[in-house]
Amino acid sequence: MTATAAEPPRLDIGRVVSGTFGVLGRNFAPFAGLALLLVSIPFAIVGGGVAGLMDNRFILPGLGAIGLGVLAYLAAAAILQAALIYGTVRDLNGSRADFGQCLAMGLRACLPLILVSLLAWLGIFAGLMLFVVPGVMLGMAWCVAVPAQVAERTGIVGALGRSAELTRGNRWAIFGLTLLFLVMTWLVALLLSPLNLVLGALGSAGLVAAQLLVNGLSTGINTLVGATGLAVLYVELRRLKEGTEPEALAALFD
Repeated sequence: MTATAAEPPRLDIGRVVSGTFGVLGRNFAPFAGLALLLVSIPFAIVGGGVAGLMDNRFILPGLGAIGLGVLAYLAAAAILQAALIYGTVRDLNGSRADFGQCLAMGLRACLPLILVSLLAWLGIFAGLMLFVVPGVMLGMAWCVAVPAQVAERTGIVGALGRSAELTRGNRWAIFGLTLLFLVMTWLVALLLSPLNLVLGALGSAGLVAAQLLVNGLSTGINTLVGATGLAVLYVELRRLKEGTEPEALAALFD
């Protein structure tokens, strides 16, 4: 009889979701502090710039603030992703990474991650322009490029190839995880929306403040969950594909 090839290991969505919220629960204080520091401040700069554009007297300062805020946000998002990936791998290895350790790792890995993210976004955007589906496919294939760069230092282009290798065979499951994340972002926005009504009652200034607060909180929460989830997904894919346990990944940071 001819031996049948073993089926490739399948990603367990429930395991990734439970792992993500488990890591967040055990590290809520340092992770939330990092998200507030690295998301709220750049967002406030962008929000202030938008408010300046709404006032004709501050158009040029408003444009400057928006440009500065966008650049700061790109850098801060890269730092946050690296910091949370480091903290997540440490947690799954049974250790703890404090705020300072995570931030230091984020700062060290910032520049390559910005380049990896920009390259991936450009490729995904081009794919979305080609009847949408190619962009979605690239998004699923490259979703763990950032964790791969942080943990393995693969190089800018190498991170995309490494991600494509790890996600092969499990991209439909990853697509399902993406849909769950989008539902979560909608629920977060829905739960925070009453703040718009409360502060909006204070007038136009209150409405602007409410929008900045709600958008800042929702961005911080979504970024926090998304970055931690990608780190857990990366670790799980390494375990499925290569039998690599978290302690082996943690050694890469030493």
